[in-house]
Amino acid sequence: MRAPKDYGEVILRHPDGIMVVDRKKNVLFVNAAAEGILGRRQRNLLGKPLKLSFKDDNLIETRLLRPGRASLIAEVRSVSVDWKKQRAHLITVRDITRRKKDQDELHRTLDNLKFVLNTEIDLVLAARDDIIAAIVKHYGGSTAQKTDL
Repeated sequence: MRAPKDYGEVILRHPDGIMVVDRKKNVLFVNAAAEGILGRRQRNLLGKPLKLSFKDDNLIETRLLRPGRASLIAEVRSVSVDWKKQRAHLITVRDITRRKKDQDELHRTLDNLKFVLNTEIDLVLAARDDIIAAIVKHYGGSTAQKTDL
């Protein structure tokens, strides 16, 4: 098992934003990824109330408005933890903007494909009806061939 100092390095360098907030939502800890995702420096977050919705043991998707930067879509998770002998919330924040855009594009593509397929099916059915009408007209109203015995 590794020493606790090694775990700190893992948390600090983790690509997801990781924060700890107290019961009043004051920020007690923030890693570099959280700074980037939130668009705020650690010194502007620590000791201040976190203006981010979260609920323990739930996943929340939210749009983050960041000062001077483009907004993004984030996935926010929270669990209750003990932090320096007090109850707190461990919050992870993941930027899912790219994934959401890809999902939206996929849904648009599927909708377009459904439209094209339905249109093609309608055209095939209309052509079939025209062919049947032509056959009926050609054979004088009957599609059965007459045979003399």
